[in-house]
Amino acid sequence: MKKFYISDLDGTLLNPYGEVTSRSFDILNTLLSEGMDLTFATARTASTALKILEGIPLQIPVILMNGVAVYDTRKSAYTEEAGLQSEQSLAALEILANRAAPAFVYTIEENQLFCYNPPFLNESMRQFRLHREERYSKKFTDISRYEELAEERIIYFTLVGSKSELTPVYKALSSVSGLECLLYEDVYEDDWFLEVHRKGVSKGTTALKLKDSLQAGELIVFGDNLNDLPLFAAADYRFATANGKEAVRQAADQIIGPNTHDSVAEELWRLWKQEKRTFFMPRADASFRGEQDFGL
Repeated sequence: MKKFYISDLDGTLLNPYGEVTSRSFDILNTLLSEGMDLTFATARTASTALKILEGIPLQIPVILMNGVAVYDTRKSAYTEEAGLQSEQSLAALEILANRAAPAFVYTIEENQLFCYNPPFLNESMRQFRLHREERYSKKFTDISRYEELAEERIIYFTLVGSKSELTPVYKALSSVSGLECLLYEDVYEDDWFLEVHRKGVSKGTTALKLKDSLQAGELIVFGDNLNDLPLFAAADYRFATANGKEAVRQAADQIIGPNTHDSVAEELWRLWKQEKRTFFMPRADASFRGEQDFGL
């Protein structure tokens, strides 16, 4: 049976600094060179996810923005995007304006992602923007009023702040027909994320489309946070990292080590050996690292 593997990034594959360690990098590259069907599903946009995954030769498109967009790194192109209906976008923009709620607003135009910076930022969102600009060179487009985006085909909203700050906005936006709202805790800071997109779209629904396109018989996934639960629901087997949220650990079939110990990459290596029922022997070239080198 053909197996398809998907891992979340932050809090799962990535270490607490938001990086792929050299050890995980080596293991992933070896697995992909040997033919593993593997990709990643993240809440991140292409602006940051692709920089993090640079040098990992993915053959399967990456699931971005909690399933809203799919990006093929081989073609440097979006292959799928789930935009909001005009009435949904306008209703969301009105709620944000009336509540003076700062939100980053995303569109994709001619294969380019645009992130619109709201007229005002709270401190959490100011720090979020600064971090993205400094670390990933992410571009932001400033607007003076949400009304400027009334004619745009919006695909995603992101708000950052405290849970108490975001909860009333979450409730208001959740009342709009056709909107899906995710409220969950950041794995790096004492902040929460509120992310809004088209209802019925998730990491899970998009993962199933990729599974079908690959004609895979089994979907095996890794996650840690609440936005990974739809991915878990779609999977045949689920791994949660030890640092994962309680609800995610409870939904998992198996709990592996934390994201401080290359746990996802090492588990993928174990699963690959089990799938192939063989041990990889080191080649003569120094670029290849065999099982003994990984210490597994």
